[in-house]
Amino acid sequence: MSFLDRLEKYAELAVHVAVHIQPGQSLWISAPIHVPEFVRMITEQAYQAGAKLVHIEWQDEISTQLKYQLAPDEAFEDYPVWR
Repeated sequence: MSFLDRLEKYAELAVHVAVHIQPGQSLWISAPIHVPEFVRMITEQAYQAGAKLVHIEWQDEISTQLKYQLAPDEAFEDYPVWR
């Protein structure tokens, strides 16, 4: 079994067992930007399981570090209402 095959199985396990997504539910994925293939596998599994919406939020460690180093203090006081 190849690495990609194992990754597919892991994505299937994550969606069906760990998250246990149900038809009509939404899934929020927060992931580092360097793993798009795995995130796409999870997204595919979620939609196949009946997810209504899969939202993906990407993170980049360097951009996050820059925010903590350079952003003004008030940048850390605001939290988006939609979250």
